Amino acid sequence: MTLFPRSQPVIGVLAARMRSDLDLLDKVATSYTDAIVLAGGLPIILPNISNCLERFFEMVDGFLLIGGTQDIDPSLYGQPNTASRDLDRTKDEIEMSLVRYACERNMPVLGICRGMQILNIALGGTLVQDIVSSTNHLDYPRQNEPVHTVYLSAGRVLAHGAYPINSIHHQAVATLGDGLVATGYSPDGVIESIEHERYALLGVQWHPECLPDSDLSQGIFSWLVSRASASLRP
Repeated sequence: MTLFPRSQPVIGVLAARMRSDLDLLDKVATSYTDAIVLAGGLPIILPNISNCLERFFEMVDGFLLIGGTQDIDPSLYGQPNTASRDLDRTKDEIEMSLVRYACERNMPVLGICRGMQILNIALGGTLVQDIVSSTNHLDYPRQNEPVHTVYLSAGRVLAHGAYPINSIHHQAVATLGDGLVATGYSPDGVIESIEHERYALLGVQWHPECLPDSDLSQGIFSWLVSRASASLRP
């Protein structure tokens, strides 16, 4: 039973976690919520509270896992820590549980940057802890402009082609999780997008919310909202 009737899909945005002075904050950039609204969805920001996950699923029709400054604890994918920083295992476990719950309920999840990496780890994959490449993958000052090209193959969601994208990450997918397929690569071969063979899971390593005028960006959020519409409950 849902908490309230609704006529448009509600997208739960699990907040990033950060510390500011003495406070531990749950934070979501408005670019994420703006992109959901532009695609026709209703965003709702969710805190990182592990014992509320079941209630979250009563409230929403799909999820967005956003980027963040924290790397994922490498012990969760069976590696020692060689280059990962600012770890928060509790948050990692909340996000991984959310992904698994969503698969059980056939609800869509879009993972952006760190969110894509969480999708992969939740399904048994691994990460490259620090990318060594001549391609510029970590360019935070230019988050609102293209940095390099992504080459997309014909997946179920993203159309085949070469697209200019931004890039704000130093880690990347290594071994793919169960059922995940790589559908996009950077010029140096880093995996830039993943889809699931069965579940409604889509991950992109770049930040489409920061390029809102791009047809590719709008298509990504439109996919999330349209898939969430299919599970809409009155």
